[in-house]
Amino acid sequence: MPEDWDEEEDGEWEAPQIKNPACKAAPGCGEWKRPMIDNPDYKGKWVHPMIDNPDYVGEWNPKQIPNPDYFSEETHPEAFHTLVAPIGGVAIEIWTMSSGIHFDNIYVGNDISAAQEWAAASFGAKDAKEAAIRKAKLASKRAEERLKKFKEGGFSNTMNYYLGEVGDVLADNLVATIVTISLGAIGLIYYCCIAGDDDDDVSYGAEQDYDIVEEEAEDEKAEEKTEEKTEKKESAKKDDESKTVEGDAKSAKVSSPKKGKKKKKARKDDN
Repeated sequence: MPEDWDEEEDGEWEAPQIKNPACKAAPGCGEWKRPMIDNPDYKGKWVHPMIDNPDYVGEWNPKQIPNPDYFSEETHPEAFHTLVAPIGGVAIEIWTMSSGIHFDNIYVGNDISAAQEWAAASFGAKDAKEAAIRKAKLASKRAEERLKKFKEGGFSNTMNYYLGEVGDVLADNLVATIVTISLGAIGLIYYCCIAGDDDDDVSYGAEQDYDIVEEEAEDEKAEEKTEEKTEKKESAKKDDESKTVEGDAKSAKVSSPKKGKKKKKARKDDN
C-alpha cells in the first residue's frame, strides 16, 4: 500500500492488476473452474413428487363480506360522471431533503383548464407578489451596499454606484430599454448603410448630370463652330462667284471692240 494512501478517506486499497503475457498461450491461467465429468446417473434437477389431495379446494382467499360504505363506480355511479363527492381532508406525502415547501389551495376536479385558471388567479397572483417583494428587498440591499462604497470614496466606487443606479433603472423598465436600444440600432444602421448609399447615389447622379451638361455645351460649341465654318465657306463661295461674274463682264467689254474693227476691215475689202 502506498505511503500517502489513507483507507479512511480513500477506501480499501487494491493493488493494480497487470496482465501476464505468459498466460496467453500457456494452460492453467485465468479464473479457476472446477472440472466437469459426465454422470451417467444424472436425471436433472430434482422436483418433489406431486400427489392428489382430495381436500384441496384451490388457492386461499380471504373471506369477502359486503361493505355498505364501499365507494366504487358500481355503488356510486353518479360520482364518476359528475364532480367528486365532498372530501373532508387531503394528505400529501413527500420524501425530500429540501426545505421551504408549502401547499395550499388544493384543487380537486376533472377539468384541467379550470384548474389552471384557478391556480393562476390564486397561486399565480400570490407568487407574483412574493417575487416582487423579494426583488425589492434585493434591490434595496444592493443600493445600500453601493451607497456605503460611494461614501468611502474612490473612482471605482463612484463609477460602480452610478452604473448600479442606471442598471436598476434599466432593469425596472426593461421593455422601454429594449425598445429604445432597438430604435437606436435601427437608426444607426439606416444612417451608416442606407443613408450613405443614397448620398452616393445623389452625388453620382449629380456628377452624371454635370457630365451631360458639359457634353451638351461642347456639342453646342462644336455646332456653332461648324455653322461658322459653313457660313465662311458660303460667303467665300459667294465672293468667288461675284469675282468670276465681274471678270466675265470685263472680258466681254474688251472683246467687243475687236469684233467691230474686223467688220470694218471686211467692209473696206468689199469696197
